[in-house]
Amino acid sequence: MEVAVDIGGTFTDFVFLDRVSGSISVRKVLSTPHDSSIAVMQGLDDQDLDTVERFVHATTVVLNAVLQRKGAVTALVTTAGFRGHIEIGDTQRYTGGLFDHRWRRERPFPVPNARRLVVRERTSADGDVLCEPDEDELLALVEALKAVGAEAVAVCFLNSYANAHNEQLVSAFLADHLEDVNVLVSSELREFREYPRFITAVFNAYASTLTSAYISRLERSLADAGYRHAISYMGSGGGVQSRDAVARVPLNLLWGGIVGGVTAGGHVARLAGFADVVTFDIGGTSSDVALIKSGAAATVSERAMGAFPFAVRQVDVNSIGAGGGSIGWVDADGALKVGPHSAGADPGPACYGGGGAHCTLTDANLLLGRLETRSLLAGRMELDYDEALRAASRLAQQAGLEGSHEAARGVLEIATTHLDGAIRQVSVERGEDPSGLALVAFGGAGPMHGCEVARRLGIDTVLVPRDAGNFSAWGLLVSDERHDDVRSFIWPLMEADLDVARRLFLEMEDQARTTLQVAGFALERMSFVYTLEMRYAGQAYVEEVVLENLDMLLDRERIGMTFRHAYDRRYGYHREIEMAEISNLRLTAIGTTAKPPSRGIPDGASEPRARTSRRVFFDEWLETPVYERSALAAGTMVASPAIIEEYDSTTVVPPGWTATVDDHANLRLEHA
Repeated sequence: MEVAVDIGGTFTDFVFLDRVSGSISVRKVLSTPHDSSIAVMQGLDDQDLDTVERFVHATTVVLNAVLQRKGAVTALVTTAGFRGHIEIGDTQRYTGGLFDHRWRRERPFPVPNARRLVVRERTSADGDVLCEPDEDELLALVEALKAVGAEAVAVCFLNSYANAHNEQLVSAFLADHLEDVNVLVSSELREFREYPRFITAVFNAYASTLTSAYISRLERSLADAGYRHAISYMGSGGGVQSRDAVARVPLNLLWGGIVGGVTAGGHVARLAGFADVVTFDIGGTSSDVALIKSGAAATVSERAMGAFPFAVRQVDVNSIGAGGGSIGWVDADGALKVGPHSAGADPGPACYGGGGAHCTLTDANLLLGRLETRSLLAGRMELDYDEALRAASRLAQQAGLEGSHEAARGVLEIATTHLDGAIRQVSVERGEDPSGLALVAFGGAGPMHGCEVARRLGIDTVLVPRDAGNFSAWGLLVSDERHDDVRSFIWPLMEADLDVARRLFLEMEDQARTTLQVAGFALERMSFVYTLEMRYAGQAYVEEVVLENLDMLLDRERIGMTFRHAYDRRYGYHREIEMAEISNLRLTAIGTTAKPPSRGIPDGASEPRARTSRRVFFDEWLETPVYERSALAAGTMVASPAIIEEYDSTTVVPPGWTATVDDHANLRLEHA
């Protein structure tokens, strides 16, 4: 058995794969935000964990620690003279916009001024150790850290990316002298630019205590229930990682659940014959979209959360606060808004009957007939129509609308506009015509809104995988093990010693190969991707040049032309190859896992038989047949309008669309 568990803001999703029979089953339970491991164990309460050989997990523990500001009491130890660097920042405004006169720099909340300490040390930009910390000063530092009550420490020294000697010396000393204090270093990221590197180390330390406590608690609970193997964790970069890897860099866990869905979307699209797609995931709290070109999702080396740049490799996902739990509200000017605030799992949407008083997108879908009171979890979770009606009536009164159904239509229309904009950001704004893409819709609510959003973008095909509401969890079982490494290498292309670049790539490859071997991967299941980050002289932003192999380093002209093409595609112009320079060398190491079997279903196309019908609002109220997805054989075509229900999601087929079940059990929705 293999088990995948993905914790979301509203539900915790489970996928169970029996490798012997190939059967797959799914489950959902309400998330337990105060302790996520409770929901995990609730969902496993009838599973014999002795039979489970692989457990893959995506958790929001790091994301919640950052968003809710509930991390460890964190201290910073940095080079003398750089105490204020994490507050001074760099030249970029990560929030507020360039022309906002009310903008104020957000201070780094994990480390207030009183918990920023310094030592006299210095390493040159060339990696030469000019001054090593003094032991007496380090003993005094230990006492100072005890005095401020530090639970975690980020050691961030100038130029440690070039030589980590001083950071490693100080971190080892602190670990020996401070009991139960997590000590993390900025040189875990071997990349220049002090500000994002320091900020990343600070937030790694900030999240480390909660992360290690959660992992230990979960491991104990699973061990007590009979599980005997290591747990794999879904990382933000698009692959699973070991416990040790996420302990060193907790921020790698930030977007794991979201990335699982992107990985699964690319996998399903390739099987269905689509190389270029947008993944469209609507959960309880947020909606997440990503562009996949030629079968691969783009990754970025830095992503800001609020005012802070996190320099960790991650799949390039655009997330907005528009999920099933997104709350409809009225601003000071009387305008109706939706999100980004969410009702979450507790109290949840009004129709969940948990005490929620606000009209959410889920309530709107219920009132407009897209959901029925027994639509969720095969009727095991009954929705309260009357509570949804009362919440929408209150919203209508606040917004000056005629009634509850008009308020519900307003919530739906505004949410659709937000979702349309999110996809435009990853397609149109990056030079991609969305009409040439397919949309892979999943999550509990993605299939409900997929066709309407696709129509606005000129997309004619929407792919809805089976078990769409648990699809991100299924993506954990599809994901390979992945490790990313980086070395700064700042040289003009035409002057760079590319033999040195080759040696650095081989050093990173040797380290990654050892890591994958320890994880149990044979050499034939390993692959390595070599990437140059490049820019024109005087510029800050980079384009990535993926090398076919290390022999490509012998051909400067080819590297330069590849960079020139990538730059021209994004910005519409280019400069001479002689102006190009390399800034970083990146290695991605992949350990290929065995993929779940194809989820095909037997042929047997026939005239579909509706289970029931109900009135559903499209542009008007229409009597609409409701089908059970599990009863639709491969090749079956369903005419519109239609509602297709399954255990964990509902698909809406609006007028003008048709739905066909393909050989891989996907619903293929096409605009007439």
